[in-house]
Amino acid sequence: MSNQGKLYLLPVPIANEGGYEFVPSANSIIIQGLKKFIAEDAKTARRFLKGFGYTDLPSAEIFLLNEHTKTGEVSSLLKPLLAGENIGLMSDAG
Repeated sequence: MSNQGKLYLLPVPIANEGGYEFVPSANSIIIQGLKKFIAEDAKTARRFLKGFGYTDLPSAEIFLLNEHTKTGEVSSLLKPLLAGENIGLMSDAG
């Protein structure tokens, strides 16, 4: 049996600017080690990563999961996890 990846739940600050001081500092370490993210909106996700000083923003893969995502597409979001890759799931609701 292969090792499965970890799904990290990453709360996004509700404020448009700042709010990162309320997110645990351990999240910053986790974020820096991730290459794949699931988010409701790519623009918000990039702003969040930039706010944390994410060092490889152009290479970050951001997959969308929102009201426009079809039920059949959800399983494809989980494939990297099943292949052993870690993914960050960002919640725009804080």
